[in-house]
This record gives sequence, structure tokens and C-alpha cells, in this order.
Amino acid sequence: MKARADLFQLIHSLDEAERRYFKLHSQLHVRSGQNNYMRLFEAILKQESFDEAGLKSQFEGEALLNQFSVAKNYLTNAIMRALRAYHHDKSLDMQLRELLDFADISQQKGLFKATQRYLRKARKLATAHEKFPLLIEIMVRELRLLKLGYQPNLKGELDLAYQQAAKTLAQLDNELQLRRLHDQIYATVATRVELRKESELQMAQATMADPLLENPDRAGSWNAGIVYHYTHAYFGRLRGDIKKMKEHFGRMVELWESTPERIREEGERYLKTIMGYLDACLMDEDTDDFEEVMARIKTFKAQTPKLKALVFRIPIHLELRYHLLTEQYENGFQLAPLIEEGLAAHGAYISTGVRQYFLYNQIVLFFLGEDYPSCLKWSRKILDEPLGATREDIRVAVRVFSLIAHFEKEDGEYLDYALRSALRSLKKEAEAHQFELMVVDYLKAMHHHNSVRHQQELTRAFKEKIGEMGKEKHYLGLHEVDRWLEKRS
Repeated sequence: MKARADLFQLIHSLDEAERRYFKLHSQLHVRSGQNNYMRLFEAILKQESFDEAGLKSQFEGEALLNQFSVAKNYLTNAIMRALRAYHHDKSLDMQLRELLDFADISQQKGLFKATQRYLRKARKLATAHEKFPLLIEIMVRELRLLKLGYQPNLKGELDLAYQQAAKTLAQLDNELQLRRLHDQIYATVATRVELRKESELQMAQATMADPLLENPDRAGSWNAGIVYHYTHAYFGRLRGDIKKMKEHFGRMVELWESTPERIREEGERYLKTIMGYLDACLMDEDTDDFEEVMARIKTFKAQTPKLKALVFRIPIHLELRYHLLTEQYENGFQLAPLIEEGLAAHGAYISTGVRQYFLYNQIVLFFLGEDYPSCLKWSRKILDEPLGATREDIRVAVRVFSLIAHFEKEDGEYLDYALRSALRSLKKEAEAHQFELMVVDYLKAMHHHNSVRHQQELTRAFKEKIGEMGKEKHYLGLHEVDRWLEKRS
């Protein structure tokens, strides 16, 4: 979104309680002439889409228009200050920052005992929640305070403080190193969900061979433990080892649910972990506790627009996956309008990657449910996006489903063109697209041979080939194509 529309998005992201608080907060801090900023707020709130020219026309001839950019910046900052005040007791980071501000003010006023009290309270909170960067800030202030006051054993106190700071820095470094390893694996997951090239496999194995990933006991902190298990879960996914993926997501769920206060503070991370666990369960065809765990998501009390978007998308995503697993395709069809409505309502809080995965699962439902017109319609939502804007594996898999849908619809002339185009594109990285190239070759052969017997032989041979291929590597879309072939056999 362009920068000039940020204010529009900010205003429209406010819920009713936040808008009411902002208006009350503004009244308390208003100075002569500043009611113009509230007029600008109301004008933007009434817009359905951002229209700067329309806004300027409303204030034509007024002094506000001469400094329109300044007015928008002032309004943005005023909203941010109000939101900080409104949410300060809901965010641990904001509470810690506030305690540090209070400590700094107390020290400037020469109130050293008050400064010490604020720092001790901040340290206790930061330690309990492993806020290592903030802990370092707190310790720097404590060291400064030690040297300002009289201490009969100053050297001993300083030595102890530096030992504690060194321990905290070591924990922070350990977590950062684990995050670096995690992100090396995640960088691959972000573009595809399987390793197709030998070079990719070697790089991932080299990352996983790091001593920090040998044992969770080496993590050294709760947060680092979560990162450790996430890394192993992602690697399991890339290798097609779903049981390993499920095991590590299960460990993360246990870690979260052993600390309810963390769930209250970081609900988004908790919900995403639950989603990862249930995703792994569905991939492993394990639905024993699906409904029970799903209920934890549906009953989660979301207070912010971002969390509300999460509570919308996770159950829908998992229901799509469930209907795919249980082959309840028509039930899955009914989710299509809910997805479109939800993406429209919560789109600002749903990433491009998540949106694409939503669309992908709905496309698969239409494909396996043999609703080929809908499959093609939804496929355009992925294929019409610019190259690089979609996950490579999703784009390629959707292209395969689209080709098969055209084949099933007997779109002969268009199918010839689409197959030639796909062949040219896939050959550019033939090593990574062996499965997709086989699909193209199979469809070409089927399209040009009308003999039922010959088509049956082609289908039998192709099914055997991809069956063997699926044992060696995991290709997104291969399982679905295999199920489609099963119906044709």
C-alpha cells in the first residue's frame, strides 16, 4: 500500500472502542484550532477507499489545506499516542518501556530509590518473559545507578551486575543463533514446501547439523526452545517427514500451554502454533483430537483486528484441509463465499502467502470435487498475479490443476496452447519440475490419442511413474493428481 494511504488504513483499522478512546483522548489534549484534525479524521473515516483529491476538495479555501501533509502527520501521531495510552496495559513491551521511562524521569529528578524500584520491577517482568534486549537496557541503567549512589561494596556489586549482564547476553546470543538457523530453513519454506534440488537438500542438512540443533536442552531459554522446535518442524515438512513435523509442533503446544500468561501476552504466536500442529495432524491423517484442539482457536478471545483476522483464517484454513482429507468436497465448496468475505474484511491483516494458501486449498477442493469451471475460475486468482508475487510451488501446482481442468472440459484448442506454454516455462528449471513436466507429457499424449485402450495404458504407466516419484520426493500437487488418476483408472 502506498505511504499516503497509511493514514486511511490506520483509521479504518480502529475498532469502535479505539475510536471512542481516541476522540476522548483528543478532547483532553486539544488546543485552539486543533478541531480541524478531528474533522480530517471524520472525513477519512467516511471514505470507503482512500481519495486524497476528494479530501482536499472538502477543505478547499481553508487554512488546513495549505499544510495538508502536516495535518495528516499530526493526526497520525495523535492516533498513535492515543493507541499507546489505550493499549499500554495490554502489551508487556509497552509496560516495560513505561517503567524505563519512569526510571529515567526519577533519576533526572534525583529520586534514586524510586529509580531503583522501577528498574527492579522492570527486571522482574523482563526476566520472567525472557525479554533479553530490554533486560540489557535495564541492566545498563542499573549499572549507571550503582555508580551514582554510595555503595560500601561497589566493586562487588559491579562484578555481580556484569556477571548477570554477561549471562543475559549469552542467552540472547544463543536465541539469535537459533533464529539464524531457523530462518535459513524458513527461507526455503517461504517459497516451497518441499526440497526438489540436491543442492537445496545439502544446504538444509548443513544447517540442521549445527550443534545448537542437536538437543532442545541447548536452547537455554523458553523462546529459544520454541525456535528450536520450529526449525525441526519446518525441516520435517521439507523432507516430507510429517510425523517429525507433528512431533515438534506438539512439543511447542505443550510449551505454550505450560505458560498461560504467555498465551495472554502473545496470542498470535500461540494460535499459529496450534494451526501448525493441526495442519501436521491432518497431513498425517490423524483427526483424533482435531475438534477438541480446534475449539481452543474458535473460543479464543481476540481483542485486536489482527487477532480477529487470525481467528477467522485459521479455522477456515483447517476446515478446508479437513474436507480435503475426508473427501467432503461439497462441504468445502460452501466455504468459498466465506473465504471471499473474510479476505475482503480482514485482508489488511492477512499476508500474501497466507492468502495464496487459502486459495490453493480451495482450488484443490474444486479440482478433486470435479467442479472444473470453479477450479479454473479460482486458479486465475493465483495465475494472474505477477511472477515473484506468489509462492513458486503453489503457482506451479495450480498451473497443473488448471491444465487438467482444461483437459477434463475438453478445451482442445486452448489446451494445446496451454501445454506448449507450460512446457517452455517448466523446462527452464527441468530438475526442479520433473513431476510437472511428466504431467504435461501425459496430457499431450492423452489429448492426441482417442483410443480408450491406449489412454488406459497411458494412465496406468503414468500412475506408476508418479507413484515411484512420490516415494523419493514430496511434490506439491502430486498426491492430488494421483487421486485424480485413481478415478480415471
